[in-house]
Amino acid sequence: YEAALFLREHSQQGDVFVDTGLNYYGTIGVMALSETIAFFSPTMASFVNRNRPQFRDRFQKRLVFRKQLNNITSAVEAGRLAQNKGIRWAIIQDGHHSEWEADAAGAKVFEAHNTRVYDMLLLGGNKKL
Repeated sequence: YEAALFLREHSQQGDVFVDTGLNYYGTIGVMALSETIAFFSPTMASFVNRNRPQFRDRFQKRLVFRKQLNNITSAVEAGRLAQNKGIRWAIIQDGHHSEWEADAAGAKVFEAHNTRVYDMLLLGGNKKL
């Protein structure tokens, strides 16, 4: 809840966020409460419809991206990967961990109740998407 409010206060129109876990309902909750419509995470709707042709490719691409982002060990590389997809914010919740987090202390802009928000602009060497 607090992470969504943080995003509502600090994001700009057009900002995109990614939930690095497979928290289908959490993504929708953050989207609704933050008033940030754009996200790059698998949702329950995409999971339920994952075998329908119009959703299959999108669902697979999001899963592959999430896996790539979580397995990168360098925060700079994680930032570049996110920025290449146009992603501004990464949300890590509910005890989930991404390998690059240990190298990203300066980009953690919010933390509460086991939820962390990272500004990916601070990681990839680019200051503007």
